[in-house]
Amino acid sequence: MPVPFPGPDDLDLDPPNAAETARSAAGVLSAARPRGGNSEFQQLLIAAAFEAMTGHAVDAASLPVVDASIYAEQLRRRAPMYRMRMVHMMVLAALVLRPIPPEVAASVADFSRELGIDDGLLRTVEQFANTQFYRARGFAVPGDPGSAPPLLAQHDWVHVLADYGTTVEAELEVFALIARANDDPRGFSLLAMVVSLFETGYLEHDAGLFDAFPDQLSHAGMTLRIGDALRRGALSHGPDGEPDVDFMQVDWFRFADQPLDEVRRRFAVGPKSANALAAGSASPWGPGGISPTQLANGMRLADTAAVPYDSFGATAVG
Repeated sequence: MPVPFPGPDDLDLDPPNAAETARSAAGVLSAARPRGGNSEFQQLLIAAAFEAMTGHAVDAASLPVVDASIYAEQLRRRAPMYRMRMVHMMVLAALVLRPIPPEVAASVADFSRELGIDDGLLRTVEQFANTQFYRARGFAVPGDPGSAPPLLAQHDWVHVLADYGTTVEAELEVFALIARANDDPRGFSLLAMVVSLFETGYLEHDAGLFDAFPDQLSHAGMTLRIGDALRRGALSHGPDGEPDVDFMQVDWFRFADQPLDEVRRRFAVGPKSANALAAGSASPWGPGGISPTQLANGMRLADTAAVPYDSFGATAVG
């Protein structure tokens, strides 16, 4: 039987301390644990995400395995949204397994049920059991023939807002930030999609936006970069002070004539952490902010137009 949600007098809204952070991470890893134990990458990913979100380091390799009902009892005083975020982390930890063992899919569903969370993302696990910006990369400007679909163009504003490059690794950062900024579970489904495209290859293509390019999340430093993107998304808010924001639905033309720093302030998008920068998180306008393919496309476009090529500071190597 699911553990009921707390009433107003029992609700715990305090940030988790070190002990609760460890318990929460233990539950997430237990839910996504295959028969042979959690993979090293699962441990690295969850430890990095929890430390970035809470400020408390987690030794994922030494965490105990916990039962779903015990874990739900530990979260008895936590709000539905907090519990849902834990389920989302379970889904993320499951999605990086190749293949997803049936027992993991069943376990994540069991934990979710005990927490009282019914999330459509669980079915996904079961099934898998600006102009300079475009010209430098050889992209057609949205609205021109051959340009990206509107949904892709919508998320490109976030690359600029959050200072993320356009490599595949940066796409993972962008969608992690988008996912955590939005309290609607559908926001997290976008992160699940790109993990399935760019890490496991479960999806060959999706939404007319991307094609599969596996094994990107497991690059060195990516767990730190994803954890920091989740942190930045959690700290952001809507432009008029709303507690959360769906970056995929923002009318960006409302802010297009404002200085970038002012727009970042409006959305509370803070700077990247030192750890994320040291791990290689790149700007669209700096070293490592453009892929070799995009660089070649941009040079080809410039040649066709008979104009000098300008990457506006972006290079393909960090």
